[in-house]
Amino acid sequence: MRRIEIRDWRLEIGRISIVLLFFLMLFLPCVAENEIALVVNGDNIYKDEYDYALARYEDSMKRYFGDSSDPSIHEKMKKDLTDDLINRQLYLQEAKRRGITAKMFASEEEIEEVLLSKPVASTESASARNRAEQIVLGYKARQIIPSKVIAAIKEDVSVTAPNVVEEANKRAERMKIKYIKVDPIAMVNNMEILDDDIRSYYKEHSDQFRRPAIRKYAVLYFDPYEYTGMVSVTPQMITDYYDQHMNDFKSDKLAKVKYVLFRTKDYVGQVYDLGVNLEKYYQENLDKFVEPAEAKIAFIFIKKPADRKKLQSLLDELKQGVPFGELAKKYSDDASSAANGGDLGYIKEGILKEPLNSIAFGLHGGGISDIIETDNGYCVFSIEARKEQHVLSFAEAKRSIEDKLLNEAAQPAALTDAKRFKIEARKIGFEEAAVKMKVKAFDTDYFRSSDRIPMIGRNPLFTNTALGMAVGDISNEIDCDEGYAVMKLLDVKPQEYLPTAEVSSVIEKRIINEDSSVYAGSAARHALDLISGGVTLKELGKRMSVHITETTMEVSSTIETSSGIGQVVKKNDGYYLTVLTTEEPSYIPLYSQISEEVTVAAAMTRADIMADEKSRELLASGEITKETAVETEPFSRNDYVIGKQ
Repeated sequence: MRRIEIRDWRLEIGRISIVLLFFLMLFLPCVAENEIALVVNGDNIYKDEYDYALARYEDSMKRYFGDSSDPSIHEKMKKDLTDDLINRQLYLQEAKRRGITAKMFASEEEIEEVLLSKPVASTESASARNRAEQIVLGYKARQIIPSKVIAAIKEDVSVTAPNVVEEANKRAERMKIKYIKVDPIAMVNNMEILDDDIRSYYKEHSDQFRRPAIRKYAVLYFDPYEYTGMVSVTPQMITDYYDQHMNDFKSDKLAKVKYVLFRTKDYVGQVYDLGVNLEKYYQENLDKFVEPAEAKIAFIFIKKPADRKKLQSLLDELKQGVPFGELAKKYSDDASSAANGGDLGYIKEGILKEPLNSIAFGLHGGGISDIIETDNGYCVFSIEARKEQHVLSFAEAKRSIEDKLLNEAAQPAALTDAKRFKIEARKIGFEEAAVKMKVKAFDTDYFRSSDRIPMIGRNPLFTNTALGMAVGDISNEIDCDEGYAVMKLLDVKPQEYLPTAEVSSVIEKRIINEDSSVYAGSAARHALDLISGGVTLKELGKRMSVHITETTMEVSSTIETSSGIGQVVKKNDGYYLTVLTTEEPSYIPLYSQISEEVTVAAAMTRADIMADEKSRELLASGEITKETAVETEPFSRNDYVIGKQ
């Protein structure tokens, strides 16, 4: 007889399988041209979207009704799905008409699932990943938005009918309840269970303990940075490259202007009555006063090309629990933040690009992300603190409402004066019009399209208008953040080809990067030939410069290959080749090997039954104690409570 004592069985028997989909993507073949499956009022639903939705639908049917090989059932599923997709697309069209949207995000796992579900050209190509993300977001939109449209339609319904009034009253009701909570863990502690019972449980549920088949892969990485020593650049190569890419080495077109700015805030004093109830405006526009969540973020950035040893060293020290700030100072290539331990301060949700935004805001306080690869390098996030999303109170929002409405009311006066100035400037001259209307004119330095202009800021409309004018021309009024501007073009410097000497260092770096990448690619392809010819990985490591790492994945999450050797795949940071090294078949461990695991499973099964019986006894007797009763917060009929149900 064994005595069982478990503090938290979920932590002890849970197994987290980290699947490195990053390497799986190397096996994916080419994608076929996309086809249109359905057309709904001019909106296309493509075959890849249809197939994704069908897979989700079939999975849900299997969970409820089991698998079936009957082709008629499969055809009925397709017909039902087609009808459902058409209806949902109609809802999306109605949502677009009403301006109804929903905030959605496609996780990396969901994107990878789409990429692995069918042949694509390259799982790392921007087009393939973007398309996979569109499929996931499209599917989610069709699941989420119809309910929003239905709710909006219900709000449009007249509340004269008694049943509509009754439904409206039900929606407004708020309630609190107490419910029984009997934790099975408490039942397990000190439970006595016989060895014979444990062995019987193992025999009856042996498949529950089956271990999945495992494949071990070697991932070969060829770093272009390690082949730079093979590249020699001569002056003639620089000259030839310059001749072939002359358009890459043009100077920017520059403009210099004189401008006046009619600032809206200077006309606020002319507004005497807004004609708006501020509190009513606040109540009607609550969505405009939502402050997004904020997180105090620190990060470590390692630019490409990156030393793999440096990345591995960073990963090792993160696992060892070395303080994040120390690692940022030691490893980060972002000098401005590294000095402060990687601290970026508080950043609002949505500022970072995806998937970085979702990864960063998916972490809890003190959480640290995995190493994330981006186009420019590798980064790791740490969340030091969070401020949750909240709605500003009327008192907090009142000043900003007043400022906004005052500026809107003052805009017509500022625009009128800008138009008057333009007419006067074209009639009597720019400087003379400034004197006549008593406004100050400002001269700029030479600027390009992307430059900031004093008082104007970064305004492509302003800069591009200037670059498109002839010297001496006077522009129309230009909408700026501060108000309205009118300018006169003083001078322009056209684009010119930069001398070879000025760009020789840039060209040299380009040639080295391009040629070293070619050498790395050639090495990867040569390695593929050698491995296909029977050369072992150990021998290969002695012959050439290659980084070899091992990864283990379940067979269910991999793609079958006949030879066990993938294709050479080019990524932003180099070339990859993946080779299957060993495969371990699925098996059920012997009882002697997993007796503790079986004991826990048997005990928890019995505890679940006992907890259910105890709950029923308490309900029947009415003996609800503080230890077993849980009280909810107030909720409405449409809220999710108690176990998300």
